[in-house]
Amino acid sequence: MQAMQPLQGPCKAELPSMTPQLAARDELPTPEPWRQLFRGLRYREAEGPGKICSRQRELCRRWLEPQRRSKEQMLELVVLEQFLAILPPEVRSWVCGCHVETCAQAVALAEGFQLGQAEDEKL
Repeated sequence: MQAMQPLQGPCKAELPSMTPQLAARDELPTPEPWRQLFRGLRYREAEGPGKICSRQRELCRRWLEPQRRSKEQMLELVVLEQFLAILPPEVRSWVCGCHVETCAQAVALAEGFQLGQAEDEKL
């Protein structure tokens, strides 16, 4: 059984408007920049569909790190990212400010935020 690696959620920054050109061996300190590059990749006709698809696959591989993470851990990253993306902005800001690493943490914080709002409304 693999030890759980800390997960990096999608809270750290906005997606880049343009994808920087990185050499094949460029290494970034955490998976988060690779996630941003993967999500920010834009189609360029000059590069063609095959090259863009290959680039997207490489960015995804660097983000999810399948050589180090289990399928469950990779799924957790994808679901956490999407869950945070669909939260209302004020809830997302609160949850991201707490540096969540799992869906369970994100859900607990979101529920706590909602409970706090409900209590504030009663006052």
